[in-house]
Parts: sequence; C-alpha cells; structure tokens
Amino acid sequence: MPEEPNAQNRDVDDSEFLDIARDPADARSLRNSLELLRKGAAGPILKEMAEEVLSGRLSLRQAVNVSSYAEAGLAESRDAQEKWAAMSDAEREELAAQGEAAHREAEREAAGPTGHPTPKTKPRHDGSTWSLY
Repeated sequence: MPEEPNAQNRDVDDSEFLDIARDPADARSLRNSLELLRKGAAGPILKEMAEEVLSGRLSLRQAVNVSSYAEAGLAESRDAQEKWAAMSDAEREELAAQGEAAHREAEREAAGPTGHPTPKTKPRHDGSTWSLY
C-alpha cells in the first residue's frame, strides 16, 4: 500500500536548523553536512541518523540523544581529531581556507537575490511540542 503524502515524507529545509545555527549560512552548512552523512560519508549509523533528521522524523536535538547516534558521532569526531593532529600546519591552513571559502559561499547563497538574509521561519521542531515522529 503506497504511503500517503504528508509533511514527514519530504526533506526539511534550512529553516529547520535556525534554532541551532547562528544564521542562515550556518543552517545551510549544517544541512549540507547532514547531506554528506546521508550519503554514507561517516558510516551506516550516521547515515541513518541524517536520513531521520533530514526527513523530519527526528529533530537534530532528538537525534543526538539517541545513544547509538551519539556514540557513532563521538567515534567519528575522535577519528577526525586524530587526522587533524596528524596534518602539517600547511595542510591545516589549506583545509581552513577551503572551509572559509565554502562558508562565504553559503552566506552568499543564504542572502538570496536581495543580498539580505532570508527571514527566519518557525522550524517544524521548534521545541514547543514533543513527538518521536
């Protein structure tokens, strides 16, 4: 039997992350990071977590309270920290420059055609209600 279309069957937009991110560019960056996780960049557990968050079935705040997701996130964080420690100063500077450029691009995209940030909209998971789904 096919699923009925509803709000839970579509991906959330950047506004979902405005309560966590400082601005629309950070919200877009956070969403882009979740898209990478959804593609399996950090393994199957974080892939599942990203799918749950991006589909709207869980908020990001709820997801980090799921022990298997939190443990996988911590393990991935330790791996990234070890890779960072093994890099030379030049490699770190290059990576930081790439990140800064990507952040500036995300800010430009978030500003839209007017050059001003898009107005904040109330995210679906604003904390006023609680639901596992």
